[in-house]
Amino acid sequence: MDFCLVKTGAGMFDMLHAYGLGILLAHASGLPVELQDGAIVSTFTCSLSSVPTASLALLDDVLALPTGEEVLALQADHQNADLKARNLDGLLAMLFTSPGVRACSVREVLRKSRLDPSAAEQAVRKVRSAYDRWKTRVGRQTRGAWNWLEWLSRDYDPGSPAIPVPRKVDTEKDLSLLMTIDPTFGYSTRRQSSDGLVAQKTNVTIRGASSAVLLAYIGAARFLRAMPVKGDLVVFVVPMAASITLSPETGLPLRAPAEYTSEQALVLQWLEYALQTDGQAQWRGLAYQIVQTQGAQQSIPRERGYLDLSWCANLRPETRASLFPSWRRLLSREMDGHPYDIENLLDCLRTRCAQTWADHLYDVAECLHHERNSEIHPYPFEAVKEVTANMNSSTPSKLAEVLDRRAGTLRFGHALRLLGQVNAAALRDLVEELEAVQTLDHLLLVLAQAAQDCQVAAAKSPFTLVPSDEDLKYLLEDVEQAGAQTIARFLITLSALRYPRLEIAGADVHRLTRLNLLLLAALGAVLSQVLQEDGEVVNGDPRADDAAGEDAVSITKQKGVRP
Repeated sequence: MDFCLVKTGAGMFDMLHAYGLGILLAHASGLPVELQDGAIVSTFTCSLSSVPTASLALLDDVLALPTGEEVLALQADHQNADLKARNLDGLLAMLFTSPGVRACSVREVLRKSRLDPSAAEQAVRKVRSAYDRWKTRVGRQTRGAWNWLEWLSRDYDPGSPAIPVPRKVDTEKDLSLLMTIDPTFGYSTRRQSSDGLVAQKTNVTIRGASSAVLLAYIGAARFLRAMPVKGDLVVFVVPMAASITLSPETGLPLRAPAEYTSEQALVLQWLEYALQTDGQAQWRGLAYQIVQTQGAQQSIPRERGYLDLSWCANLRPETRASLFPSWRRLLSREMDGHPYDIENLLDCLRTRCAQTWADHLYDVAECLHHERNSEIHPYPFEAVKEVTANMNSSTPSKLAEVLDRRAGTLRFGHALRLLGQVNAAALRDLVEELEAVQTLDHLLLVLAQAAQDCQVAAAKSPFTLVPSDEDLKYLLEDVEQAGAQTIARFLITLSALRYPRLEIAGADVHRLTRLNLLLLAALGAVLSQVLQEDGEVVNGDPRADDAAGEDAVSITKQKGVRP
């Protein structure tokens, strides 16, 4: 049999609504249910010939709860929590803003139980009382229905599915949508019509699909999880599945309180799903909201958002294997244990911002060049190129353009990386100079010094990469478009990447000499005058002077540098 669920547009609620329907069908039939999430509707497939006969008592199995003693027994082994404990974990998160014991998860209850042994019993009593109210109200709605499950499934007929519509709670039969399920339907100042009563508070329910709220409760028990974090904040997360196979035992494990910032906790959760290889689910993202607690006063929503997982599928498996575990290890540390500021990494993973990704790469390069932490390793070039291509940018990313073009700035950065393998001290000196670059003249002077260092290194060992005249031309074009300081930062970043191994070949000393001449000639009138007064080219081949001089004039004219 097939079923169809129409969405409201509220992401967290729609996903929990779908999870709840799938879980209920799986419990009633004992068979797996395939959920496919679409843009407007979610579809369900189950190998049933007809809707099973089931009364309202089915809820007792679906939302089974543990006793207080069973909760306390999890102190010793919370990793192997059974379905009852996982149901309690999700329902505690959903009821966090409701009256009663203030605990958003089973792990939080266990923490409170160390000081108050009655905390576990109070938490179970709070959830069970809420469950009894829900069951009573649903019984009033379905009075007279012989097969409750058949009555419920009529709203999900693929031929004519019911359209869920938010409405004000105005009868004792209605179940309220709580803020923790989706802040869109929270206890708020919204009104159905603009009647001027903007200060009147109201709870919201769903009409059309009569059991939508109850099913969202079931989905929350299995898939809504909450974590207390620093700053008196609580993070609520719902994993969003593009497709998933649901069984009666499907549900997320318990979550522990996190001694992290909210951003750090969210990205760690995102990485956990990005690293999953379970064939039962294909995750497309992580919906979240952050709630500010206020002691005895009502908590208020601070932030909501969505962390996209779909772009991870664009990365090669070896790229994910090389980057994601290292990010998780790094972000799992305490703030004072990080070798560099992790804010750029957190921001680029949350928002896929191209600029913060470039800033993070620069942070890693600075850490490597200054040897701040021996545990940090260079990023592979191909992995950086892939991730950069998947970042969002309001304008074309200059870093992505540099990485895609083998000639130009990239070749200079690669040459610096190879120089560092031969003469690390020379590279550190060049990096310090690049950090101070503000103008084109200063950048060209640093690159001239780099060419000289490469010339010396080539005499000692095979130097496999020599920038050409064309590379200089492209680099000057990049400077014209992005600025000397930005290109200097790119060179620092590129000099700290791990490139594919090149075939060893002898260095072209004349090519290095020619490049050095072009760089010095492009510096401008002052250096040109000095070279003319000296009557010779420093570290150069005199036979190459005439040809290099002509090319230098051509390049400087194209870039607006006066000779």
